[in-house]
Amino acid sequence: ILVRNANDSGADSLRQAITTASSNGADVDDLLFDAAVFNVSRTLQLATTLQINTNLNLIGPGADLLTLSGNDAVRVLFIGDNARAAISGLRVTGGRSPGAPGGGVRVGIMATLRLHQAHVQNNQAEDGAGVFNEGTLLLDGVTVSGNSATGFGIAGGGVSSTGTLTLRNSTISGNSAS
Repeated sequence: ILVRNANDSGADSLRQAITTASSNGADVDDLLFDAAVFNVSRTLQLATTLQINTNLNLIGPGADLLTLSGNDAVRVLFIGDNARAAISGLRVTGGRSPGAPGGGVRVGIMATLRLHQAHVQNNQAEDGAGVFNEGTLLLDGVTVSGNSATGFGIAGGGVSSTGTLTLRNSTISGNSAS
């Protein structure tokens, strides 16, 4: 499924590609970005969270070319319960989830996410401001930085995990928690 624009919704948008993948049942879809459009830096300004409730591979053009932004208002990505996703080649920033975990990315119960060659930065949440995991999470070649958790008690600024977490060639640095 090809994403052809940096719009938040509508034809050929990332949100529409995720919806199309969800309607394909148990098949695993590859979501790719049009190289003619995403050959320069593009930011997708999200009005609502991108929710993935299916099995898919989201293959971005690179963290320097594709940014998903929550506009300091909404969580950027939610990998729904039991979904399986592999996401690479993008930046997740400006996610905000006041009073709830996972400002940048939240991985639901029994969900699986492989995040590869990505940056998760400058997100805010109650806990796990960069990434909050309740399933199975692999961070591979990922930088998690500049995220801020506002919760009390156990509050991970960069990453918080109650599930299975594997780090490979990744950097978690410069995050904060109350």
